[in-house]
Amino acid sequence: MKDNALAVANYFIDLAQKEGKAITMLGLIKRVYIAHGFSLAIFHKSLLDPRFDKVEAWKYGPVIPSVYYVLRIWSMLRS
Repeated sequence: MKDNALAVANYFIDLAQKEGKAITMLGLIKRVYIAHGFSLAIFHKSLLDPRFDKVEAWKYGPVIPSVYYVLRIWSMLRS
């Protein structure tokens, strides 16, 4: 079973918290995208589950919409 993009994002959030570093929404989305790319290059398999997650080309770069929308809602609730 493949991980979904939110599980990968949660891993990066946990890692940043353990190291005491801040992570931005943009940085998190980019990290998930890069991890997906490394998985494709090294293992020839998608890191993400295509049933739930897809990578889209937006105006300012690649985005995984499921991660973006959850983080956007989360950031609005924190404000």
